[in-house]
Amino acid sequence: MLIFRLGDFDVEGLQFQWNDGIFSIALSRKKPNGFRTAFFHPLASHAEFTVSTEILRNEALSKRRVHGTDFKFIGQRATQSGPHYLDVSSNVMFFGEMQNNAVTCWDIKKDLKRPNMDVVAQNNVTLIYPVDLQVKFCEINEGTHSISLIITFIFSD
Repeated sequence: MLIFRLGDFDVEGLQFQWNDGIFSIALSRKKPNGFRTAFFHPLASHAEFTVSTEILRNEALSKRRVHGTDFKFIGQRATQSGPHYLDVSSNVMFFGEMQNNAVTCWDIKKDLKRPNMDVVAQNNVTLIYPVDLQVKFCEINEGTHSISLIITFIFSD
């Protein structure tokens, strides 16, 4: 059983607290200006954020005291996510969801909220606390909303 309270974790009886900063970053394809959007989140949160790599790659811009709208809150998942991966050919992001022992997906052209996310894999034995996620192949047929993919999971002992 998994129990989460943002920084408090209980993974199959192992209890620990994890107060963290950025845990995972996924990059969009290059935009016409040559920069990408960086999607990021801490592990101890349901929130997802973005920032342009233009800010991150420019020392003067990145060291400003006030960032205004550089960093954007884009929405919340239903649970914490460790790894995430963006398939730039389809604009579909995959999340390793901690509380649901699942991998979910989201079309980044839509609002990040639960109705716009789908479960693509879930297993209460093999997906407990997913720590890495690599999508090797992704084919999305929007007409039937079917998804074919091969996912590689790497687990810690």
